[in-house]
Amino acid sequence: MRYRYVKLTPDQFRAGLLEAGIPLERFCKLTGTDRRRAQRYITGVEDIPPWVGSYLAMLTRPDARAIAHAYADAYATLADNVDTPEG
Repeated sequence: MRYRYVKLTPDQFRAGLLEAGIPLERFCKLTGTDRRRAQRYITGVEDIPPWVGSYLAMLTRPDARAIAHAYADAYATLADNVDTPEG
């Protein structure tokens, strides 16, 4: 079974980041999204995946935000000069 989702707009994405209390860089770290790709979401060059809206909505809960930040801080490291399919 497949579902169709209403597309999240760049304005809604920016508003979601504000409501969740995270800057774009932090969103990238929390989700593993390449910064260039996230910038394409902001500028409307690339469609925003449906999971982004759900994720941002969950981050408005303080308990979920703390868990997500702790996980990213424990397992994510900055990877400069790494070839990724997102690049």
